[in-house]
Amino acid sequence: SRRALGPGEVEIAVRACGLNMPDLLQLADRYQHRADFPFTPGLEFAGVVTRVGSDCADFRVGDHVMAQARGGGLATSAIAKGADCVRLPPNFDFAQGAAFRVGFETA
Repeated sequence: SRRALGPGEVEIAVRACGLNMPDLLQLADRYQHRADFPFTPGLEFAGVVTRVGSDCADFRVGDHVMAQARGGGLATSAIAKGADCVRLPPNFDFAQGAAFRVGFETA
């Protein structure tokens, strides 16, 4: 069963997920943001919005987005804050969107 979305959250059908150093550190329980086990890794991902919570006027069902979250990207469906999502640029496919943000924002 799917949990209810909180205000400002979106549910995304994940089409691609990037894996980065923070994911590996999280799996080794050495990342500064510790996840409660068991958890689903995947801090950045891209996909299609399937549900939109209240107070999230920026996205609609069917939008293609890239997102960051505290995890969940390696699942078929993930929840992220709308504020942590960006519409996928028209020249990006899902794999490019899933591998862009962490590297770009780190550089």
